[in-house]
Amino acid sequence: MLPATLFTNGERVRPRIGEPRSRHGFTLIETMTAMAILALVGGTLMANMAATTNTSQDAVDRAIAQGMAQQLLDEICGMKYAESLGTEYDTGIGPGSPETSAGARKEFDDIDDYLGVNTSVPTDRWGIALGTDNGRQGSRLAAFRAPSTFFTGWRQQVDVFYVNDTNLATKLTSGTSSHRKIEVRITAAQADGRIRELAYISRVVAYVPGN
Repeated sequence: MLPATLFTNGERVRPRIGEPRSRHGFTLIETMTAMAILALVGGTLMANMAATTNTSQDAVDRAIAQGMAQQLLDEICGMKYAESLGTEYDTGIGPGSPETSAGARKEFDDIDDYLGVNTSVPTDRWGIALGTDNGRQGSRLAAFRAPSTFFTGWRQQVDVFYVNDTNLATKLTSGTSSHRKIEVRITAAQADGRIRELAYISRVVAYVPGN
């Protein structure tokens, strides 16, 4: 059978036998290449989304931890400088048995009682986990509590020590002064065992003799 006759500009044109026809669609290799590129781009997008999510969660964690640290520091600074029956220059600072036997921090009444506070999960003064406490020695309604596992691995830590009277950046390893420094840290344990510091806040307080 003779090839079909084509007309171009009114003239008959016979296609040459063996001439390749116009090709439509993709070959298998082109399709596989396109899929590989899409997979690579998709993986990159997913990685970026995961990184963004982790960054956002880290920012939320740090904001919450900063509030925790500030709340604890305010609690400490609202206490007396020293024990009523002791002196402002006691070398043996730290909570006594009456304070610790009561549990939590409910009987702490001076700044140095907070030396060595190391609590996981972070709690309020009465030992109720933060995120569930109502601020009045009780728990808030269940609908308003943080998820039970939200603060798993979180820890609040306090250090109290004397600093040099003329150089408040110098920690005294022995002896006393008229200034104490309070350091509060909020940390979180990671799945790989590393400890991540979420918040750190400090303040130097001074003893002012009464008249």
